[in-house]
Amino acid sequence: MRIKEINNIIDSLLNLRDWKNPLWEMWIKKKLEFNLLTGENNYDDVDSVLELCQERRNWFLERVHFLKGNLSDFQKAEIIVGKNFERISITYKNKVFNKIKNYN
Repeated sequence: MRIKEINNIIDSLLNLRDWKNPLWEMWIKKKLEFNLLTGENNYDDVDSVLELCQERRNWFLERVHFLKGNLSDFQKAEIIVGKNFERISITYKNKVFNKIKNYN
C-alpha cells in the first residue's frame, strides 16, 4: 500500500454515507473516539452516529485489504466526533495524516 493512498482513504471515510450522516442535523453531547483498527470506542449508547462509525470501520478494513495493505503498518486510525465536527486521524508508517470536517 502506498502512502499517498492514505489521504484518499481519509477523504472517502469522511464522505462515506454522508447523505445519512446524522451530524448534519444534530450535535452529539459527548465526544466520541472510535478506533478503526479495533472497533473500540468510548460511547455509551448505540445510535446512528456509532452505527455510521462501525460502517466506516468495515469499509476501512475492506479498503486496506483491497489495496494489499497490512494493518500492522498502522500505528493509529481513529474517528473523533465532537459537537459539530468530525476528524479522521491516521498514523501510517510513522507518518501522521489528519482531516477535519465541520458541520454547521
